[in-house]
Amino acid sequence: MAYCRASQAHVALYWLEIDHTSDRLALADAALGKAQAIQADSDEVHFARGWYFYQGLRDYDRARAELLLAQRTLPNNADIFSLAGSIDRRQGRWQQSTQELQRAVDLDPSNLFRLQTAGGQLSRLASLRGRGRDLQSSFGRRARGQEHSGIARANRVGCARGYTAVARNNRQVAAARLQSG
Repeated sequence: MAYCRASQAHVALYWLEIDHTSDRLALADAALGKAQAIQADSDEVHFARGWYFYQGLRDYDRARAELLLAQRTLPNNADIFSLAGSIDRRQGRWQQSTQELQRAVDLDPSNLFRLQTAGGQLSRLASLRGRGRDLQSSFGRRARGQEHSGIARANRVGCARGYTAVARNNRQVAAARLQSG
């Protein structure tokens, strides 16, 4: 649903600190309101609301509740597993986070953005456990054939140097896309 995607775009601008204002969050909430008016109990609306709670309000419990509702008819949706893994990571549930992020990559292995996101998050955990090289090798194999894309290069940087470099690249890529499109 277009209003759900619009809400997610507003939240992303807020989250990436491109427009970190209450007005931007209000636009995201207004788009969600329009989506709910059209189809109140849609799983897409629940997912978008979970995204809003996670990235916009940092209300992880409400975000998780919305994801559980979305998963009713979207049980194999990689986006849901990615977001659930991110929530668990923020709440210190490392084992659960690792499993959910791995499941997201397994469901959508050719999505380089997902590989980059999961790679950045998992690389921190792997480095804590001394498994950073194993993780870098794993994500490298998954991205074969797309080694020269910007996102693949960012993923390698994220695995090799940590999440900070990946986050900085995300902001630059998002800003460039907003200016060009």
